[in-house]
Order: sequence, then C-alpha cells, then structure tokens
Amino acid sequence: MDSVMEHQPTFDFSIIMAVYNVEPYLREAVQSIIEQDFGFERVQLILVDDGSEDSCGAICDEYAAEYPNNVVVIHQENAGVSAARNAGLDVAAGRFINFCDADDKLSLNTLSNVFLFFMAHQEQTDVVSIPLVFFEGRTGEHPLNYKYKKGNRVINLVNDRSAIQLSSSSAFIKREIIENLGLRFNVKLKFAEDAQLLQYILCEKQTLGVVSNCKYLYRRRASGVLSAIQTSDKNPDWWHNYLKYFQIDVLEYCKDKFDEIPSFVQYTLCYDLQARVKIAELPHDMFSDEEIQEYMNMLSYILRHISDPIIMEQKLCYSEHKMLMMSLKYSINPSIAYLKSSRVAYLYWGSNNIRFCLNNSVTKLHFMRFVQDELHIEGTAYWLACGNDPLAVSADVNDEHITGEWIANETETMALDRPIMKSRHFIIRIPVKALSTECRITFTRDYDFGPVAVRAPIFDYWMPVGAGFDGLYAQENGWIITALKDGISMHRARRGEALRREFSLLHKLFKANRPETKKAAVSRIIYHLLKPLKRKQLWLIADKANRADDNGEAFFKYCMEKGDKNVRYVFMIGKDTDDYERLKKIGPVIPYMSHKHKLAYLFADRIISAYSHGELNNPFGAHMIYYQDIVEKCKFIFLQHGIMRGDLSAGLNRFSRNLTSVVVSAPREYESVINTPAYGYDASQVWLTGLPRYDRLYHSEKKSIAIMPTWRRELFGGYHPEDSRWDLKPGFQESDYYKFFHALFYNERLLAAAKKYGYEIEYIPHPIFFPYVDQLNVPPQIHMGDTNTVYRDVFARNQLMVTDYSSVSFDFAYLRKPVIYTRFDAYHYVDGYFDDERDGFGEVEHDLESTVDRIIEYMRNGCALKPLYRERIDNFFAFNDQNNCQRVYEKIRALDD
Repeated sequence: MDSVMEHQPTFDFSIIMAVYNVEPYLREAVQSIIEQDFGFERVQLILVDDGSEDSCGAICDEYAAEYPNNVVVIHQENAGVSAARNAGLDVAAGRFINFCDADDKLSLNTLSNVFLFFMAHQEQTDVVSIPLVFFEGRTGEHPLNYKYKKGNRVINLVNDRSAIQLSSSSAFIKREIIENLGLRFNVKLKFAEDAQLLQYILCEKQTLGVVSNCKYLYRRRASGVLSAIQTSDKNPDWWHNYLKYFQIDVLEYCKDKFDEIPSFVQYTLCYDLQARVKIAELPHDMFSDEEIQEYMNMLSYILRHISDPIIMEQKLCYSEHKMLMMSLKYSINPSIAYLKSSRVAYLYWGSNNIRFCLNNSVTKLHFMRFVQDELHIEGTAYWLACGNDPLAVSADVNDEHITGEWIANETETMALDRPIMKSRHFIIRIPVKALSTECRITFTRDYDFGPVAVRAPIFDYWMPVGAGFDGLYAQENGWIITALKDGISMHRARRGEALRREFSLLHKLFKANRPETKKAAVSRIIYHLLKPLKRKQLWLIADKANRADDNGEAFFKYCMEKGDKNVRYVFMIGKDTDDYERLKKIGPVIPYMSHKHKLAYLFADRIISAYSHGELNNPFGAHMIYYQDIVEKCKFIFLQHGIMRGDLSAGLNRFSRNLTSVVVSAPREYESVINTPAYGYDASQVWLTGLPRYDRLYHSEKKSIAIMPTWRRELFGGYHPEDSRWDLKPGFQESDYYKFFHALFYNERLLAAAKKYGYEIEYIPHPIFFPYVDQLNVPPQIHMGDTNTVYRDVFARNQLMVTDYSSVSFDFAYLRKPVIYTRFDAYHYVDGYFDDERDGFGEVEHDLESTVDRIIEYMRNGCALKPLYRERIDNFFAFNDQNNCQRVYEKIRALDD
C-alpha cells in the first residue's frame, strides 16, 4: 500500500466508482465528477471495471487516456461491488473518499461545499453526508433527508440517534480513518455493505457532518433494466447474509468495543429492518423450513439488542409492525392491562413501560342511515392480532349500551407469515325511540374483560357529516348531526336552525381563507341557490376518464334514445380525449374532473359508471368533508367493465366504494357476490341484468384472430385520476409478461401458419398499456390496436380470441366464438367460482409452444367453436338478447319506489 501511495500525486478527493454494465449511464456519472466547480485536477477518479460485459471498460480507458494524471482504471474479473471498491481503496490517494455509483451523479457544487465543511470541522467528524435525491424513474427526496432541515452542522449522534447514514455513495469519509481502522467492504455482503462500513467509522467520534446545499442524485432506472436494489428481495443474499454479516456483525463489533450498543447504531439497525417486517410471506420457495427458522431466530436475536423506545420511534412502519417486532423480541404475546373505571386497555410485554393503547385502535364509520324506525351505523373495526379479539363494536347512546353485530368475515393483514392486524365490518342498529331530543353517541369495543372506549373514530366520506373542520353539520330526518372527537352528536332540528348553521359554516369557510375552503363556500352557495330550481333528476354516466366505448357509453346511448324526459342524462369524459366530441353528438357531455363535473356531482341523484375509481364517487378528494351532507344521498350504480370471475371484494366491497348496486350477467356471478360476505351486498343490491354493452355486440367475421391480454397490477405504480393513467414501473421488458408476448408476436411458426391459412393477427393492448405501447416492440406483421379501437368491432370481426385472464373473453363468448387461455406466468390471479380449465370457453395452455400449437389448430379448422364450449357458454349467461340496458334502466328507476 505504501509503495503505491509514494508514486501517487496527492488529491483532496478520491472518487471510487465501481463499474459494471452501466454503459448508458457511465459517461453522465463521470462528467458530473469532471465538471465539479471544485476543479477536477484536485480529484482522483478511480474507475474499477468489475468485469463489465458491455462497453464500460473501453469508456473507462478513454477517460484514463484523456486525464492520465488523475483518472485511474482497474480492470478485474467480476467480483461484486464490495471487491471493486476495495480495489479502489488500495490505490486511493485523496484526503477524502467517496463511492459514487456509476449510474448516479453529484451536483456540480458538491466537492467544493464538502471540502469547505471538512476544513471548518475536520477535528469534529470523520464523515460528511449530503442529501440524496431521486431522479429518472422516481423523483423526490430520500426519507432520511430530514437530517438536513437545520442546514449545515455537525450532529452529535449520542443526542440525535435518528440522524443515521446508510449510504457510502452520498457520504465523504476521511481516508485516514479508513486506513487507521484497517477497514474494507465486506465481500460476503451483497446488500448493506455501505451501512456496515459506516457504522464502524461512526462509532469512533459518534458524530456526523451534514451539508445541505448540494445533492447526491440517485437514479431509479426508468428503462427496462432494474438496478440491484430494485430487485433485492429476490436474491437469497438479501435474507440470511444481510442479518448475519451486517446486522449481527455490527452488534458484535459494538459489544466488543463498548460493552453496549450505541443508541444511534440501534436506531440504524432497526430502521433498516422495517422493510423486512413488512413482508407478508417468507420466501418458502427459496429456503427450507430450517433456513426460514434460522432467519427468524436471527431476527429475534437482533431485536433483543434494540431498546423498546427505539422500536417505537420508527417512522416508516405502523403500530402492527412495531407490535410484531416487540413480539419477536420477547418471544411472547403481550399481556393486557385494563382500567375498568376509564374503559382503557393496554397491551404490554413483561414489566416494561412500552404499551399499545387499545383505545386508539382504528374504528372507521362508513354509513349512518335511517332505515324505517332504526338508525343504522356501519363501519369497520381494526385491531392488533396479538391479543384478545373484540366481541363486538357497540354504541353508547346517552346512558344506553346498544350492542352491534359483525356483518362480514374477519380479514387479516400478514407479516412474516403471521397475522399482525385483523379487521371486520360491523353494524349497530339503534332504535329511533332510544334517541332523546338531544343525544350523544359514542362507541366501544366490547372484550371479554370489559368495554374499551373508542377514541377519535374515523369518519368515512360516505357518512352524512365529516370531522376535521368546525361547523360541519348534516340535517337528516329532522335531526341535526355533527361529528365529535369521540363520536356523534344528534338533536332534533329547531325551526330555522339548518339555515343558521349554513350561514355559520359559510362564514367559517371564508374566514379559513384557504383555496379549498373558499371554493367549498362558493360551491355550497351555488348549490343552495340552484337546488330549488331543479326539476329533473340528474344522472351522471361514465366509463373511464380517457376512454368511453364501455357499459357507460352503451347505457348513455340507450338513455338518450329511450329514457325518461324527467331525467337529465350527462356523460363525463376527459375533454382532450378522442371520444369527447363524438359523445357530444349523442347527448350532454362534461369534462371529467372539471369544475362542471364537481358542481354537477353536488346535484346528482345517480352516478352510473362502468368503473369504480375513487374520484367517480368523490371528485373532491380530501376536501370531500365540506360536501358530505349534500352528496350523502346520491346513489352509485356500478355497471361493471366485465364479468367478475373471482373474488374482487377487496376493492369492490360496499364499504370502500359506497356502491349502491352492482350489475352482473350470470347466475353464478350473482351467487358469488351475494354469498361472499366481504362484498357487503344483499340480494337486492346485486342486479342480474346483463352488461349494457352486450346489447351492441354484432357479427361481421373475417379471417382474423385477436390477442387481448389483461394487465398486471404489479407492473404499475402511481395512478393519475385526472386521466385514468397509471405509471409503468421500471423493468417492464424484464417481466414474464413482456417476454411471453414479445416471443409470441415474433414466433416464426405462428406467423407462417397465419400466412398459410390466410389469417390476420391483431394485438389489442389493455387500455392501461396504451401509453406504453412503444415498449412492446410489436412486429409489422401483427396489427396493433390503438386508443381509437372500438372493442365491439374487434369482437365482431375476429373468429378467435387469445387471452390470459381478461374478462373480454366473456364478450367474445357471448357471440358464441372460441377462446384460448394462455397461463404463461405465475400471476397471482386466483380463480373463484369460474375456473378456465373447468368452465372456460376454450382450451387452457401454459407455455408458448402449446399456445402456438393451439392457435394453429384453430386456424386449420376455420376457428370453429367446439360443441363442449358452446354448451358451456349457453349454460353460463343469464340472457342472450339485447335488452340488458332496459333491465338496468328499470332497476335504477325502481330505486325511487
């Protein structure tokens, strides 16, 4: 080492960059170092080519040739990032070391700011950290950037244990401390090697310098290649080796050095464990039962070295995950302490003071409605799955205790193969006669040891009144209703009281002087002025924000042709869509999520849609609390956008969507919904009418085959309600989904058979994929649909459909045409009452070659529907006519009776 150093010039910084197959990003990373305002001549850039298989090695050599005095290149066989960084450390000559990744960047003022800080505080700290900011596939601040809010400073980690540092890429370290401690990166670690090295260094002075006026730009790739950190939990080393060689090694190091674990080290280890305790299922397909048990034993061992307060301080996990960590730490479930006089209960472990208060368990109130001579309050109770389950959720109406009932099966949230949270829907039926002129309704959880008072129930948007703004009220059935911190207040409305309360509320909304409160005040004034002039019912009808041509459009067209003149029908769709002007020729159209949409929503009697996106029944988002008393009586009819073939109760239950009624098309679909308690619907709310769009199906066959797969939720990220668009996650071209369909489109046997038998093949992407069709690389021999594709025309002209799980197969079968199901991936879709193997309208294939074989067989036989599948189709659907719209319309009008 010394002989090498004697022949190296002295630099202020050595930037060690491990390089492996990052050709698209490497130049950008290197240029961010060269272009520093600090002066590149004062920087040693060490590029360690770790056996790259692309052009990275040549690019490194180019820079070394251009900057021979301060760019060092090391070529080695692939050995991993730790070995690459260690090779760089062996030749590093700078005073301060950084490990910038080869696909990231430093802001151009980074080195100058860090250098000035070190010069001012060089005796106080060995490590300086800068803010980490995401770019490309993800943007925004790293969660740990809170430590920079107070500006440049040296943090005493003994006093501020939460100021942790995990990344060596966004840190600058004195080379002297690395050499004095004889430190190198642990090559046994594929993950957390940065964090381990940093903990050893930070233990020396127990300080951390932070410089806030520069940035480490951390790329989250938006291309088809995922970085190692984005696929970490699929790697076996992420599991055992991480615990053994990072967490446990750091613990043992601290015990040897201090005889205890510094609190900032405990906090760091616990912070980094949070992602692991959130994992629902352990990887049994990756490890044996013995290895799984070993992993859990190590996890418990680590948690026993972390103090209870530090576990409770973690910011990125919920109470149920903290409870799990406590249970793993103590290897027992908690005890219960109950204070009968105050109806307070706690969960606790041993004799410690860390307690979970059962009174704070979430109780969400969804609906509050008068039904004949009763007041019904429905909601959902959540509780930690480590102690007693509640017997019921009940209401205390003044001095009377009214016990509620459970109305759906219990559900569980899992972590590490064990339940950590349970929930269940409930209903409380309060006789109106039990309500005095003035009453206060509070809620309890009834346990076998006694009632526990519910603190601060959450008011859902479907309640007649919300909480969170003073002055909100509702008038219903002659009662004035307001939300309390711990329940509901009701009293008989006095003459003129509603008007006085409205004026008071408007005054408070204007006085709050926030954009949302002023808009709410103006909207409420418009509503109250125009409501007396309303003579017709208003039905708002929709498909998606960016596309029609579904059940909504079919029903809208029916209403405009045959509807009642005493109802005004309005369609909602994005103004910038291709369908907007076309639909205006059918009837009134308003722009989706516009001011007109929101104002119309206040006057609407019915929301009728093929989709159930949250903004359809709540276009105001978090500001809905200002309108709940107005819109609470509007009814939402869900037309569906396909057959429900499995259990979709998690997203389509009555409690999460406030759906009044759901349209279905088959007797077995109907039975599935009403017999699944989690949906929350009774028989009167599920309408066996058939889908409206089926009325518009027709025949116009030619020799053509349609490939129409559905989407994969796990391939997508954020959702944008303004245009019903989803973000495609990085790595799409590495997915099984992409690989299968790319191989199918380019299959030579398939293309040759299509030419031989005279068939065209068209690919119709799922609408969610339309913005990303360029990534699908469809060959010119395959005709690809676009956003103007009319689905009923696709069904009409094609003789055969190939799909995976898409419900459009039911539309196609409705026309008595065959379907091929291809189950090529381990998609987590679970068949419910309808199983493609047993009930489907064609064969089920499980790989590429058998799928191609089956398509060619159908081409050879003219795509004739086989008798078995004809019988299945005839037995499945309730109707085979064009009267579905009429049946739906009659059901909606009957809601007024």
